[in-house]
Amino acid sequence: MSKLQENIDNFFKKRPDKINLTEELLYKLIMEEFGLGTIEEKETPSQDSTSVAWDGIPFLSADEIGWGGGATKGQNATDSRRQIERFLSQIGVQRYDIKSKLKYLEAFFSKSEKSGAAKQNLQKAGVNLDDPRQTIAKILSYLTFYKTLTMILQNFNAASAGFTFESFVAVLLGGKQVPTGEGTIADLTAKTGRPISLKLLDEKSASVDGSLRDLINDFAGLGSKPVKSLRYIVVLKDLQGDGPELEGVIKFYQFDYTIDTILHYLTIPTGGQEDNLRLSIAAVAGEEEPEIAEVKPQTDFWSENFDEALTQAYETVDIPEAGWAENTKDIVLSGFDLEQEKIITHGKLKIDQRITDIIAALQAHDPPLTPERVLKKDARNIAYPYFTLQDNVKEILKNQLVASRQEYKAAGKAHKEAQRVAGNYASKEDSLKYLKELQTAGDEKAFWNAMTKTYGYLAEEQWSLSKSAIEKVPQDSKEQAYLGRLFIGRDVLEEMVNMCRDTINEKVFDIFRELKVLTENLQAYFAEGMQNSIADQAIQASDNIGEKTAEVAQETGSEEEL
Repeated sequence: MSKLQENIDNFFKKRPDKINLTEELLYKLIMEEFGLGTIEEKETPSQDSTSVAWDGIPFLSADEIGWGGGATKGQNATDSRRQIERFLSQIGVQRYDIKSKLKYLEAFFSKSEKSGAAKQNLQKAGVNLDDPRQTIAKILSYLTFYKTLTMILQNFNAASAGFTFESFVAVLLGGKQVPTGEGTIADLTAKTGRPISLKLLDEKSASVDGSLRDLINDFAGLGSKPVKSLRYIVVLKDLQGDGPELEGVIKFYQFDYTIDTILHYLTIPTGGQEDNLRLSIAAVAGEEEPEIAEVKPQTDFWSENFDEALTQAYETVDIPEAGWAENTKDIVLSGFDLEQEKIITHGKLKIDQRITDIIAALQAHDPPLTPERVLKKDARNIAYPYFTLQDNVKEILKNQLVASRQEYKAAGKAHKEAQRVAGNYASKEDSLKYLKELQTAGDEKAFWNAMTKTYGYLAEEQWSLSKSAIEKVPQDSKEQAYLGRLFIGRDVLEEMVNMCRDTINEKVFDIFRELKVLTENLQAYFAEGMQNSIADQAIQASDNIGEKTAEVAQETGSEEEL
């Protein structure tokens, strides 16, 4: 009995209630022999050569959350993250930028621009052919990368493919996805911490765009920690077919927004954006922006306007027979609770309390303005003028506050509307001259502060770059926007496998095909009433896996570890 079959038998003896044997458990037994990890395969096999090649390559089930999360301090990465890292970390080891990764991936497989002939350079792909085990691990990693990428593009719609692709690239670059709600437009970060916005678009209608306000906020630190640079990786799809038949090429471009490049990209003529960088007239003149005075808090407003309101209220109330007391202001204020920003006017008990407080204040006057003892009915008559004065002061202040708030709201609305009219700004030429002066001076704080006063920012306009605009890198740049291209599809994977047959042991591919057969037959065995014919097929596949794994291990010099 093979070691693998023995392990499977022991699994079921210990867990008779578990009939849902996953492919993950089976693949793990094999992949650990090569220093890799758990994988899953979901496609239904067929007998043509493409399917045979396809089924012989591991496939990592897409897990956007698990892949993209990475590990934070004090936490461990998820199982799915560790699985994909084992494969993708083999590609361009210790390189964490997309340009370097593409260089290795294209060395493993590419096609001639002229003839379309496939080409491969394993040495440039980082494969050490003198080390059989490392060669198997490396080649399986490349094949798994291409197969998983193909599956992401084949099996997801445009929106979900974009999110899953972000996770996939985050792992490739040793970084992690940025959760939503973080106050940044970055989709992921590389291992170096560089923020990256990733766009997966159709080449025929490619246009990279976004909110100018959000872009500037990232650099100004309005909503998140300010960034020095924001890299855009743009992936353009040129694909044909649908579902499993989808194939073609994806091309990679990149450009960086920094204080030195943002004016370059935002001034490339792309239509309808020429006013976005127009500054306010005050900003160009070096003057402070006129501000709309905000309405003060209600407590402060009442305190500052109380005397005026009391003067107005005197004119609305009949003077008491004994005249107004010298401490009338204090008596009126006793009816206000300014900490709670209200006047006590409701409920019989509160009214009685107000009357009692007024009488007490009149008795405390020197000389007292009321007898020492006052009947309840007389107290009401004596307190009534002051009681009414309190209510009238409150009404006057309330109306003034409402009017003040309405004026502030109207002024704010008018200001907003004025900001949306490009004609209210300085000319494009004057604005750009002023921004370039700040740019040249290297005063980042002043520059990004000025960018928050542009028409595009205040009017919440969009920026947009076409493919041709992306390719127009700054004159002093040593980099090109175009980075490289990758081919995807089942036929492409078959070409890759065929090119590797002389290098990697065919038994390795056979193992994964047998694993697929084993998994499917074990599932069918339990699901269909434990039929012996199905059990025989599973046992045969298990024997084949055990034998071929032992052979590969022996041939690669790892028999001592079996």
